[in-house]
Amino acid sequence: MAGIGVLLTRTQPGTMQSARRLEQMGYRPLINPVLEVRPTAQKPPSLSGVQAIIASSANGISFLPMLNGAYDLPLFCLDGASLEKASALGMVGKIHTCDGDGEALARLVQEQISPEDGPLLWVHGRHIAFDIDMLLIQSGYQVHDWVAYETHPVSKLGDKTIKALRHKEIQVALFHSARGAKNFASLVRKQRIPAEHVTAIGISKKACEPLMGAAFSRVIYASVPNETSLLETLQQNCPPV
Repeated sequence: MAGIGVLLTRTQPGTMQSARRLEQMGYRPLINPVLEVRPTAQKPPSLSGVQAIIASSANGISFLPMLNGAYDLPLFCLDGASLEKASALGMVGKIHTCDGDGEALARLVQEQISPEDGPLLWVHGRHIAFDIDMLLIQSGYQVHDWVAYETHPVSKLGDKTIKALRHKEIQVALFHSARGAKNFASLVRKQRIPAEHVTAIGISKKACEPLMGAAFSRVIYASVPNETSLLETLQQNCPPV
């Protein structure tokens, strides 16, 4: 089969956007999220007095329709899947975006709005890569948290993925989080799936830590923790054929 096969382990909904970008670059993407999203039991909070909403992932944005008045408030989110999700939901308030990670998003908030204008609501999952609260509270902001969802490891890889790995039709696996990388490495080991021919590429050094010492051809990580840098790293190290 012509071309390089790339396994996408990213949690939905961002996986579809990643797959489209890979196809445009000349790769053959195969989608198999290794984490699944489930809502928590936390009730949607009131937005009374809140001046803006921060959503550090597309999954967080998916829960905004549950908040009365969310569409009228400024939204701070990352470019890419998060912005795409907000647009698909018809968010009509002012949207502030940046490329990067949670730290970059917190910096954007600091640049755009004042802590004197009211509290912020941060919508996120139970497991976070960067504590936005910490940075903003240190700068004088009041931040309310809504842990709207949590991710759970899937119990096995899909049949198509297993077949593609066994037949060496997958040459690269991409990882967007340390939890996803950890579960993938565990499933490969548990299901006795060969991965010695696979180059593992993570969105950050932290995302790659669970892969160190695992049976991969190479483990590489992006220089900047965002998807653009991740795909550039892929293109530089494993150019499409």
